[in-house]
Amino acid sequence: DKLQLGFGFTKERKLWDFNAKYALFQQAREGGWPVSVTYLVYAAVDSRQKDNFLESTDRWSYFHQLMIARKLSDNFSLQAGLSISHFNFQEQVPTEVDPNITEKMNNDHLGLSFLGRYKIGSTASIIAGYDLPLTDHDINNPEPNLSFGIELVSSSHAFQIFLSNYQSIVPQLNNMFNQNALGDGQLLIGFNITRLWN
Repeated sequence: DKLQLGFGFTKERKLWDFNAKYALFQQAREGGWPVSVTYLVYAAVDSRQKDNFLESTDRWSYFHQLMIARKLSDNFSLQAGLSISHFNFQEQVPTEVDPNITEKMNNDHLGLSFLGRYKIGSTASIIAGYDLPLTDHDINNPEPNLSFGIELVSSSHAFQIFLSNYQSIVPQLNNMFNQNALGDGQLLIGFNITRLWN
């Protein structure tokens, strides 16, 4: 009940990702913790051709997040988190001043996240999320991530459909590289399905 493990594959960068989530402390009604504290980690390996990388370790990227959540009522819960994304290798990207000049972004990126969930039925919830970048990069500063969606849960699956301004499945890519500004109407529709084993 405290540990969740997962893995996946995405066409973007041909990434294989492995993730784990562990509940360090769980909120209790009486005499226990007033909040839940959870640690989330992602490790992703880029499986594109070898000529994209100098070393095999350059393929790896990581995401760590410490999340604090509180269920405020039977229907409403909030969560805040501090995250760090790390890429062993950063590609050269053109500068805004002169496209012929390239620079690298930082290998590490800090961010804050805020999530909310409101249950509208026994199996349905409205969800919203916001990721705020904290690291100031010299080039290609990422835009904040914003999403709204609906989650439906059955005994064996969780389904999410949402509208967001970011496109990646792996969180370190969204936090480090999202260039879709909130005010520009650059929105995408996403869908997740998670298999649950109880």
